[in-house]
Formats: sequence, C-alpha cells, structure tokens
Amino acid sequence: MKQQSTLKMVTPPQESLRALEKAVAQRFDWRILAGGDDDHTRFVIEKKVRYYIARGLPMIALYQIIGSFQKIKSGETTLYYVVSGSPGVPFFHAAVHVSVLLIMTVLLSSFVFSPAIAGNWIGILLLGIMLVTIAAYGFYAYRNYQGHLQELNHFMEEFIQRIVTQN
Repeated sequence: MKQQSTLKMVTPPQESLRALEKAVAQRFDWRILAGGDDDHTRFVIEKKVRYYIARGLPMIALYQIIGSFQKIKSGETTLYYVVSGSPGVPFFHAAVHVSVLLIMTVLLSSFVFSPAIAGNWIGILLLGIMLVTIAAYGFYAYRNYQGHLQELNHFMEEFIQRIVTQN
C-alpha cells in the first residue's frame, strides 16, 4: 500500500525539514535521513518493527516515508511524500507460527487416528481449528501491516496540520 500526497506551504524547505526532524526525534525506533540543497530537500523517515520468531531471533520490518520539500517559482514550498512498507516480514512471521502449529496438528492427529483410539471427529475438529488459526494469523498479519502504514500516514497528516496552523 502506498499513499502519496502533495501540499503547498509557505514555510521554506529547510525550516520545514527542521520541524520534521524535531517531530521524528520524539518517536521511538524512528529515524530520519535528509539531504539536498536549500531549495529542494529530500528526506526518508524509517520506522523499524521487530517480529520475534523465538527469543533472541528477531526479524525487522522497515516502513518508510519518502518525500521532499521543494521551493517553487511562486516562493511557496511543495511537500510531496509516499508512505510504503514491505508486507513480507509480518506475513513470514505469521507463516512460521502457522507451520509450527501445523506440525503440532499432524503429530496430534497421528496420535488421534492411531488404531487404539477411534475418534475421527477429534481429527476433523483439530483440522478445523487449524484452518481457523491459519486464517486468523493471515488476517492479523495484514491488519498489522496496514496499521503501521496508517500510523506513518497519520504522522504526516498531523505534521502538515501543525505546519499549516503555524503559518
């Protein structure tokens, strides 16, 4: 999912960038990289989210806001930004957990379907629970991914409101 926006402001590009750097500095696990000249400054805001497969084994997902402040001929500043992120890590994290649950289900169902126990309905119940769990993990991964993108977009909307009300 990418969200993009363009906005005209009165604040000069360097001043807008300093205000953005202050806003990002207040956030945990966020950082900003900036560059460019006085009339055209570019920035990348990165948010890192850790997903733990097991204790001490993290996977890191990176969500970004890539944008620029550019001074146009009329003297106004244009803000352009794109919010993006990689959905691979949350979905892979969910897939690892689902695969562990699948292995446990196979082991349990082999025990349940052994000749000593004649409980076919228990195996069907376990399979049903697994299908619901797989769907729930997939939905959770999708909502998690969307939530982080919406958080970044909301951050930029709040920043724009602050800049516009200051002028």
